Amino acid sequence: MSKDKIKEISGVVLGHSDGYGFLRPDIGKEDFYLSPTEMLKVMHGDQVVVKIYPGREKQRTDAVILKVVKRAQQDLVGRLVFENGLYLVVPEEKRINHDIVVSKNNLQTAKIGQIVVVSLIDQPTKVTPPIGKIIEVVGDGDMPGIENEIALRKFKIPHHFSDEILRMTEADVSKFYATKSDKKRIDLTEIDFFTVDGSDAKDFDDAIYVEAHKKGGWRALVAIADVSSYVHSGDPIDQEAFFGYFCLFS
Repeated sequence: MSKDKIKEISGVVLGHSDGYGFLRPDIGKEDFYLSPTEMLKVMHGDQVVVKIYPGREKQRTDAVILKVVKRAQQDLVGRLVFENGLYLVVPEEKRINHDIVVSKNNLQTAKIGQIVVVSLIDQPTKVTPPIGKIIEVVGDGDMPGIENEIALRKFKIPHHFSDEILRMTEADVSKFYATKSDKKRIDLTEIDFFTVDGSDAKDFDDAIYVEAHKKGGWRALVAIADVSSYVHSGDPIDQEAFFGYFCLFS
């Protein structure tokens, strides 16, 4: 390819777990190959400008990074390890192949093997690794429910709620019980329903009750929570739930 045909293209870096990557151009459909050497300079999601050259393999076009326009990664969740005399955070995001170097002074209270959130101080270059500091200890790697905690941080899902919302969740639920004047409802609170959700669930909204029928067979009751009895349109909880932040399935 002659110099006058060499193109400069902007786009987004798509990392691969094997170390190489691709440039997804802002305009056009063809992705361009980024070698493992080029990927040393960037992380998955970075916006860059590249030059396009003929690739070493037939029908492949290689990209060489000229500059980084915008960094995508600031805080990363990963596992703290100690290798070759260095504290490293290995990202849970497999499309990021950089281990983040953390100095002993920036470990906070984190211990080897724990899941942490690391904030990047220095981004990677071709010759230097990314440097970071630990800003949160999520928990032990084998802690029950750790997968959910990782997913919340990996996908940047908001998981902290305002004081107003927390106060509403602690309201006296007795005021929601069916009353004699409510002819549309039957008070079944004396029946021993049991939840079908696991002990670590965040939303206990389904329950069942089974008893032997006098004439043989079984009688089953299925209870589904009526959220509208607790949350009204426009309430802070309703507005927050609009974004789907209350439940996470992994």
